[in-house]
Amino acid sequence: MNKPSEALIALSQKIGQRAPLWVQGNGGNISEKNASDLCIKASGVRLEHMEYPGNFAIVATSHQEALDNLLSKKKELNENVEACYFKWIQDASMKGENLGRASMETGFHLLLTKKFVLHFHSVASLLLSHELKKNMNILHEANTEGLNICLMNLLSPGLELTQALKEEKEHDAYLLDSHGVILQGEDDQILEQWNRLETRFLERQYPGLLVFYHKSENEVLRHLGRLKSPMRFYFPDTAVYYAELIEYIIPTGDGEFEITEPEKKILEYAVTKNWKKLNLLEIWAATVAINKYCPEFPEIPEALAASIANLPSEVFRKTRGN
Repeated sequence: MNKPSEALIALSQKIGQRAPLWVQGNGGNISEKNASDLCIKASGVRLEHMEYPGNFAIVATSHQEALDNLLSKKKELNENVEACYFKWIQDASMKGENLGRASMETGFHLLLTKKFVLHFHSVASLLLSHELKKNMNILHEANTEGLNICLMNLLSPGLELTQALKEEKEHDAYLLDSHGVILQGEDDQILEQWNRLETRFLERQYPGLLVFYHKSENEVLRHLGRLKSPMRFYFPDTAVYYAELIEYIIPTGDGEFEITEPEKKILEYAVTKNWKKLNLLEIWAATVAINKYCPEFPEIPEALAASIANLPSEVFRKTRGN
């Protein structure tokens, strides 16, 4: 395997084109593996751009041995463990003119057992995780697909999440508290099954939000991206891009913030390839959506948000901009 397959490109575009409700900016990651290699989205790259040279990475599956060794020494390495994980990703990423550096979530993509692994920051998945803390029957009502779903506590992305998933490798879907969803399957049907589950959940619990799932990204951004909202740390990427985001949004004087750039300008970000501002706009629109439809949604603890923002892999991701 030396480049993404047509099936992997199609999946990455399906997810990437559902911004900001499935993914925001250059977040999320997707992979396909065979017996010898893993092809995964490169760090800092938008999902819908994965097909282009430099926007994907190849990792030999033989690197799992070094990963297992790192995980076994996690406590021993203590504060150096994230730097060691960063170096493992760097070493595992095959070098080549058209190859990028593998995503920070490469660890669990390598460990999970199915051919395709999809991870994205679905707003509905965050709301579903939140509602399940109050009523587990919601999942039974929505999951008519019969997906084998694992509920995961709030964890730091990257190594800590990989460690937790090492013991839970056989599920179809993983709901990550205040983070998103991971799907794995042998074909693209796993994404269609998730889409149907998510739709049933929103129909019952958040019909107002479901309306936006049927609109184009520009329509969603035109509406949600222009609303006022408090600044909230609902998911990891808000912590990662907080310094840039707080410069982009403007305080309104009532504890809320808004984007003041003209609508015409923000809707041209993709046309003008202003990926940095489009990234921030999508993070903000997802934040607005959660606050609008579930204002009691809890924030990520401040200490964890600060820790995530300073992860070596997250710092590296911010150096990319497409």
